[in-house]
Amino acid sequence: MARKRPRAGNIQSIVESARPAELEGIENATPVQNRQSLQQKVESQAAAIQSEIAALEQEKATVETETPVEIAKIQEEIGFQENVVSNIQNLATGNVSTIAGTEPALDIDQTNALGVVRGYLKMWGLDSLTGVVEGWIKGKVSQDAALMNLRTTTAYKDRFSGLALREKAGLAPIDEATYLALEDDYDAWARYYGVEGAFGTTAEQRQKNFGTLIGKNVNATTFRDYVDTVVTRVNRADPSIKQTLNTFYGITDADLKNYYINPSENVKALQDKVTAAEIGAAGIAQALNVSRARAEDLARFGIDRERALQGYERIAGALPEGQKLSDIYREEGIRYTQEMAEEEEFKGMESAARARRRLSGLAEASFGGSGGLTQGALGGRGTAGQI
Repeated sequence: MARKRPRAGNIQSIVESARPAELEGIENATPVQNRQSLQQKVESQAAAIQSEIAALEQEKATVETETPVEIAKIQEEIGFQENVVSNIQNLATGNVSTIAGTEPALDIDQTNALGVVRGYLKMWGLDSLTGVVEGWIKGKVSQDAALMNLRTTTAYKDRFSGLALREKAGLAPIDEATYLALEDDYDAWARYYGVEGAFGTTAEQRQKNFGTLIGKNVNATTFRDYVDTVVTRVNRADPSIKQTLNTFYGITDADLKNYYINPSENVKALQDKVTAAEIGAAGIAQALNVSRARAEDLARFGIDRERALQGYERIAGALPEGQKLSDIYREEGIRYTQEMAEEEEFKGMESAARARRRLSGLAEASFGGSGGLTQGALGGRGTAGQI
C-alpha cells in the first residue's frame, strides 16, 4: 500500500492548470486582473487537493500500528500535498506588493517557477533560502538553474550531508526524495524501538546522524536489524548478556549505541557477537566457564540462546558426576570434561558419547548404578544422551 510522493512535474502541472484559460488575451489585462483570474483557478485546484489530503488521512487511520514506516510515508505525503496547496494559493498573492510597489512584477512563468522551487525548499526544510531563490528568479534564472544553484549552497550541503559522504565512498548517488524517504524510515524505526533520542534533540542533529547512515549506505532494513539486535537482544534482555558482550569483546553502552548511529562493521558481525555472548551467558548462568572461543565455535555450529540455555542446564546436571567418575576410573584414561559434554550435547559427537557410556558402564558394574550418567542425562544433537 506504499504511495509515492508527487514529483516536481506534478506541482508544475497543477500550476499550469491554474493559469487563466484565455492565455491569448492575458497580456492585455492588468496585473491585478491576471491575478484575480489566477486566484479563481487556484481555489479550484486547492479544493481538489484538499480532498486528496482527506483521503490520505483516512488511509493513515486504517494502517496497523505495527507498521511505523508506512504511517510515516503516508504522513509525509499528506505534508507534501498540504505544501502544494499552500504554494499554489500563494501564486496568486505572493507578489502583490511588487505589482503596486517599486519592483517589476514577476511574469507568470517566473511566478510558477518560484512556486515550484518554494515547494522544494519547504519539503527539504530550507525555507531560509526563499529570499535567495526569489532574487535568482527575478534575475531571470530558470527553475532548473535555480535548483542547480541551490545544490551548491552550504545550507543544502549541510542538510543533505549524506550525499557528499556517499560520493566520497564511491557509492551510487541518490536523489533528495530517496534521501528523505530513508530519513523517514530511520526515524520511524528509531521511534518504534524507543531510541529516537539517541539521534539528537534538534532537527539539525538528527539530520547529521541520519546523513552518516546514508553515507554508509545503511538501508531501512539493515538499520532496523542494528537497532533490534541492540535493543531487543542486549539492552532489554538478561543483563548477563551485556556483561558477557563486554567481557568477550570490550563492547560498552556507547559502542552499542554507535552500532545504529555510526556503525563500523556490518550487522551480521554484530549479530554473531551477540549470539556468542548469549551462549556464554547461558553457561555462566549454570556456573560454567565458557570462553569466547568456545562460544563463537558453538555459534558457528548454529547454537542459539534458547538451545544454549537448554544444553548448559543438562550439562550442569551431568558434569559433576562425570568428573567424579573420571577421577575414580582415572586408570582407564577417561576424562569426562565440560568440553566433552559440550561436544556431545551440542554437536552430537560420538566419541564424547562413547566416553560417557563407558564411565556409566564402569559405575554400573562397580556400584550397581550408572552414577548419574544414564540415558537422557544429556540430550543434544545426533546420538548425544543415548546409550
